[in-house]
Amino acid sequence: AWLNDACIHFFFTVLSKRLQQDGNNNNNNNTTNKFMDPSVVSFLMHQCQDEQDEQDFRSGWEDTSSSERIFIPINDNFGSGSLLYPGAGSHWSLLVLLLQQPQQPQDGNDNKIINKKSIHDCFHFDSHSSGSSNNHEAASNVAKKMQRVLGLEKLQIPVTECSMPQQQNGYDCGLYMIAAAEALSLGSPQQQQQQQYTTRAEQEIILRQHLGNNTAPRMQKKILDLVKELAHT
Repeated sequence: AWLNDACIHFFFTVLSKRLQQDGNNNNNNNTTNKFMDPSVVSFLMHQCQDEQDEQDFRSGWEDTSSSERIFIPINDNFGSGSLLYPGAGSHWSLLVLLLQQPQQPQDGNDNKIINKKSIHDCFHFDSHSSGSSNNHEAASNVAKKMQRVLGLEKLQIPVTECSMPQQQNGYDCGLYMIAAAEALSLGSPQQQQQQQYTTRAEQEIILRQHLGNNTAPRMQKKILDLVKELAHT
């Protein structure tokens, strides 16, 4: 089932609130994960054209000072060849930015930070890649613009393509994308606290454990159950 921007934003909002609630229950203020609204990503790519636009975006978006990971829905419409046609995309994938905290100086002066927060790694997960992702260019474009707009240290980190379980048709990409974001942000259900999966191998393992042939119907049912639950509150 094709998911539009509103469906993805709805699920990401519920997931973010769940993470915050789980963190509070474990006496851990879980503010390490940020989820971007697809419409915000589209605005970033299609309408932030100059320095003033980028400054407005930076001031209006969530603070990333406490973030360690940013989950970004990627649409093939974010590739350079289609940036003139908003809303024309047909495939979703997931970009995960791992942020690195500023380094403390070596002279013992704790009041001075050497570097501002930087992107440590960029991981891209595509459930319909067939060996090479058609969304790689789009993911790279978004990663570069996020780096510039949010004022992150420019380290020229390339986007790393990661393997993940593949969808069985041409239209379940959105369901696989949100399932991957859920699995990577929540971690193992056997653990009381969310584990930060920070290496490519760790993230690929967790996705193989959580995603499979039943991913699409499972996520369809989950979204429907969430809507029904909210309708009765």
